[in-house]
Amino acid sequence: MKVSAAAGLIAGLFFSSLFSSWPAQAAEEHGYPAFSPASPAPITITPENADLFGEGRLAFTPDRQAFAVEPPAEGEKLSATVRLWFDASGKPVSCDVGQSLLPQAANTGCAQLLRSARFRLSPDIAPFQRGFVDVAFIFRGGASGLQLTVEECPGYANTDIVYPSDDIPADQHLHEADGSFAAHMTSSDYPELALRYNLKSLSTVLLGIDRLGRVLSCRSLSNGSGPNTAFLDNYSCRILPKRGEFEFAPSAPTYAGLRYLVKHIHWVVASDD
Repeated sequence: MKVSAAAGLIAGLFFSSLFSSWPAQAAEEHGYPAFSPASPAPITITPENADLFGEGRLAFTPDRQAFAVEPPAEGEKLSATVRLWFDASGKPVSCDVGQSLLPQAANTGCAQLLRSARFRLSPDIAPFQRGFVDVAFIFRGGASGLQLTVEECPGYANTDIVYPSDDIPADQHLHEADGSFAAHMTSSDYPELALRYNLKSLSTVLLGIDRLGRVLSCRSLSNGSGPNTAFLDNYSCRILPKRGEFEFAPSAPTYAGLRYLVKHIHWVVASDD
């Protein structure tokens, strides 16, 4: 697997707007057991339902003996994926089993997670009130009996997601005549988790820029292609304030506070030839 060249990443940044949701697809296409929600209704992203995948580290040790699962044949696997909800401190508050094909195993996993799991938040995580991590309990058979591994998975794989639209007045937007935006990025900026799960996205974000050209705020507006892209939308808003800069034209007016710019970043993973 390889990432598209740096020029390809930067070429994905445009002066335009986009608002759409992505269609749900079978998560198995991406090589991991995704959570299946009880309701397929579209989800609007808010601080109350943040996908925390990649925003910290789950600390949890399962009790394999508590799972009443018949070991699958050697070389095969079964899985039960649950959605574990956390408060803003990283403490678990609830757990959903969704439409798991192994409901008893899913309930056992939820009980263990609520009892002993903790989520260690990254120091630069965006503010949220309530968020979740999808946790897969993966069962394999072997000579020694049932084997169990636990993995975090990208969220919203089987759910259409939308974001609040751009509600900034037109006179507070920056335009092409005001200058140009550059994000100093290379292919090495493609996050390792996205490479592992073959995640792609055309992420659209709203940047708040001060008169010195610094990116001081960012929020997602949409993603335009492929499922499982909430992680890359979040990552876009993590990296662009660090790497982005607006160079003002000499004729650009001065202003106090922030002006806003809609940008696209196209995250693409290319297969080895």
